[in-house]
Amino acid sequence: MWDRRLVRLALLQQLRAVYGIKVKSGRGQCDRRRHETAATEIVGKIFGVPFNALPHSVVPEYGHIPSFLVDACSSLEEHIHTEGLFRKSGSVIRLRALKNKLDHGESCLSSAPPCDVAGLLKQFFRELPEPILPADLHEAFFKAQQLGTEEKSKATMLLSCLMADHTIDVLRYFFNFLRNVSLRSSENKMDSSNLAVIFAPNLLQTSEGHDKMSANTEKKLRLQAAVVKTLIDYASDIGHVPDFIQEKIPAMLGLDGLCATPSLEGFEEGECETPGDCKRKRRQSVGDFVSGALNKLKSNRTPSVTPQQEKIAQISISPTILTPNAKRKLPVDSSHGFSSKK
Repeated sequence: MWDRRLVRLALLQQLRAVYGIKVKSGRGQCDRRRHETAATEIVGKIFGVPFNALPHSVVPEYGHIPSFLVDACSSLEEHIHTEGLFRKSGSVIRLRALKNKLDHGESCLSSAPPCDVAGLLKQFFRELPEPILPADLHEAFFKAQQLGTEEKSKATMLLSCLMADHTIDVLRYFFNFLRNVSLRSSENKMDSSNLAVIFAPNLLQTSEGHDKMSANTEKKLRLQAAVVKTLIDYASDIGHVPDFIQEKIPAMLGLDGLCATPSLEGFEEGECETPGDCKRKRRQSVGDFVSGALNKLKSNRTPSVTPQQEKIAQISISPTILTPNAKRKLPVDSSHGFSSKK
């Protein structure tokens, strides 16, 4: 398994080279992860707090999902056949009362009308401190929707892989739920297009719907709905890094069939005082290697890799292990090795 930073870089290069999609710096997403990591659980509070401050439940195949989201979706699954589910508004007074009970730790969803639970679910996403679909990916998502049908879905799924792991888990869970709702559209009249129109403003937290309608505003609303529709239709593939992306990394790094793991030379028993010293040195060596590779790729922007190099990089051979910081001469008769290009 490759370092996540290298996978991200491979995804960014694929999006730019094949689909012409440039993604803005992910600094905002990094700040978001730090903010969520620092968050402490607020007992009972449900609305308007970060995901990491919410009680979670472990859902098989999805991981840790906010308990409110699990309870709401489970409750609505019993009424999945209801016509106009999510489209029909619940009582404002009842919604306010339900929200107050939930924020005080009361369990009240099982007895609430389905239209009220649906309204709470939309409000839950709308009141998150930051949109569940990261703002720094919005423009890239919009551009992907303007591609051809097949390219649109592929580009959107690649973009979904750039999100934080926990965000991916939550989105896969929720969009698979919406997918199941759409599969019952013959009864509930809510196909993926209808669901997308309703949830786009909540998931992207946009205010265009309240602004004066213009040609640009109307276009943006259509693109927002298109993003959500694609995520519903391909819910099972959200966050799944394709094998071909993993296979591109050796050639991207300029490795000719060699192992990307840094050298463990110098970690023999005699050179480490304790096993812990060896582990620390090994972690440092791996980190130095990845950082060096990333810096090299960023400085070059577009790696110079020939088709022959890429073909060789995919050949499975016994790796020659090298350190990234020490220059070594390869044997003259070696047919595989690091590219001589800097």
